[in-house]
Parts: sequence; C-alpha cells; structure tokens
Amino acid sequence: MSQGAIPETVIFLEHPPVVTIGRRTEAERELHIPENAEVEIAETDRGGKSTFHSPGQLVCYPILDLGNHGKDVKQYVRNLEEALIRTLAAHEIEGIRLDGLTGVWLMPPPRKIASIGVHVTRWVTTHGYALNV
Repeated sequence: MSQGAIPETVIFLEHPPVVTIGRRTEAERELHIPENAEVEIAETDRGGKSTFHSPGQLVCYPILDLGNHGKDVKQYVRNLEEALIRTLAAHEIEGIRLDGLTGVWLMPPPRKIASIGVHVTRWVTTHGYALNV
C-alpha cells in the first residue's frame, strides 16, 4: 500500500473469543483468564494493552496510508474516537473521551464501550478498534 499497489481498505468483522495482547500488556498483572475458558490468546504488534474480542463485538481494521491523511498518529487515534462517538450518537448513546485514556467511554459510572489499538509501519495503519455492541 505504501507504494500505491493496493487501495486503502476498511475491514469489519467479529472474532471468536480471543484476547489480543498489545505491546503494553503486562500479562502477569492484567490477564485473569480461568483455566477452563475457551478463549485463544493472540500476541499482536499493535499498541495498547489486552483486549477481549468475541461475537457481538464489532471490530474494525482500517488499513490506511496516513501519508494521505496528515501523517499524525495521535490525530488518527483521536479521529477514530470521534468516529465512534458520532456512531454512538446516531443511536442515541453518548460516548465520551476521558483525559489521558484512549478509547470511548460511557458515563456514569465510567465504562469502556470502545477500545482502540493501532500499529503504523511506513505510515500504513493496521489494527483499529473494537466496539462493544
């Protein structure tokens, strides 16, 4: 893609039960999976910590060349948050950002409705977000 060989693509899907582990995951502190749980654990190269995926959760993997979209990874993540907030608003759900945290939240009490974890190589994005629907 970085050489224009393939078009930008957005993939939407559901995963079977899986915990994806990002680069910042502290497995010994963060993963509390019962021994008999039928869930795969998959290491990834995306940012962030661990995220549980399962059927009923919308996962989106935008594969974009940020060279065409400003070359600003932080702004890209903020744009994903904004798209999620607007999508929720269209369904009369108020999603918000929380200072210092990535993702989209519902209040009160604070609970996460969308997780975001991206990876960028040569300005091409992989990974994306998971929206609990």
